[in-house]
Amino acid sequence: MQVPKERWLFISEWMSKNESKVRSFVYKRYYLNYSAYLIDDFIAEAYIVAYEALSICRNKPFEGYFWTLFKQKCKSVLANQPHKSFLIGNDVRDSYEANYDDEDGYMDEQYAQTIAKYLNILLPPQKQICRLIAFANEPIRLEDIANAIGITYKAALARFNSSIKRIKEARLYEEEHI
Repeated sequence: MQVPKERWLFISEWMSKNESKVRSFVYKRYYLNYSAYLIDDFIAEAYIVAYEALSICRNKPFEGYFWTLFKQKCKSVLANQPHKSFLIGNDVRDSYEANYDDEDGYMDEQYAQTIAKYLNILLPPQKQICRLIAFANEPIRLEDIANAIGITYKAALARFNSSIKRIKEARLYEEEHI
């Protein structure tokens, strides 16, 4: 399929003006850390996405279509995406066993029991956030958690903060009654 000359001129002109924005977009979202793509690969994808956006947009604003499609494309090539099944699973023990490492063995049993105890007092939406944080193999950003379970960052932050508050209240109650 050959690209019409006018479209190609528009795309190449727009990309030359906005390549720094595309690079910044990729760097700010840490897509390079989680993908086998290099920055030049993302730029090449941006050209392809620009063509797709131009084909879709008709008489509507091109940039909105471009950034929406480009963000979707970047997320689709990420290698280390959190698994939704891990996040949404009901059994704390499943998450605990999912964190098994052949070199180090299981995490400390007392630590796992403490986590399980406090997860049991949380509401399901709070539990969903805290389970991922507690059993992650490496530090994870709240923004990544929000994206993985399909909620906004603010909603994830609210759930996390309410979880911490609920756990603190439970610990205080526990200390008073010991």
